[in-house]
Amino acid sequence: MNGSLLRLLSVKINLLVYRLHKYEAVLAKAQTASRRIQAQARVAHHAAYEARHTARRIAIGADEARGQLAAVWLCLSAILTGNVKED
Repeated sequence: MNGSLLRLLSVKINLLVYRLHKYEAVLAKAQTASRRIQAQARVAHHAAYEARHTARRIAIGADEARGQLAAVWLCLSAILTGNVKED
């Protein structure tokens, strides 16, 4: 009786060890995936930051261009209408 009980316990222990290794492997894959996602999130966050600042620089450049264009139109309109002051 002791021999069959020991064999049964040995089989149960081997099964539990197999399951433990299987779960450890799954856990390792999940941790690897988590690290990969965290790295991708950092890259995406940095790209969004760069995009916001690029959009800001474009908007500032557009405002400056509008101001310069308005000044040119003002000068051109003064020249065309003859409202130019001569010194």
